[in-house]
Amino acid sequence: MTSEQRAALRPVLPPNEITRFFWDAARQHKLVIQRCDGCGYYIHWPSVLCPRCNSDTLSPTELSGRGTIFTYTIVHHVFAPIYADEVPYSLAIVELEEQPGLRMLTRIVDCPNDALRIGMPVEVTFQDFENVTLPQFRPR
Repeated sequence: MTSEQRAALRPVLPPNEITRFFWDAARQHKLVIQRCDGCGYYIHWPSVLCPRCNSDTLSPTELSGRGTIFTYTIVHHVFAPIYADEVPYSLAIVELEEQPGLRMLTRIVDCPNDALRIGMPVEVTFQDFENVTLPQFRPR
């Protein structure tokens, strides 16, 4: 199976009215999440209310794309046939620099798995597929 065929089969949650801004920005190679207009709290995954102050006035806000690896794992099991050629690969939770506790589940790319470390500085990069653009992170 070619990488293009695997990309077409990649499971993707379809954008909805709450998440569309995130996916549209990713397609433009920008990392954009919500920020509460009331208290300034950053929110990821998209929501309709601020979890801190309950405001429903949330605005898409572009981030720096910088963070650190909070934790990670190396995936060795093939969970779906389209990933068979990719194992082992890394999955990480990256803490974004804009706010303590602001974290994102992602893949770490352009880095050997044995070089990954908790606390490693990373930056966003984007991988374009036919049906979606995914924000991923690489060492900086």
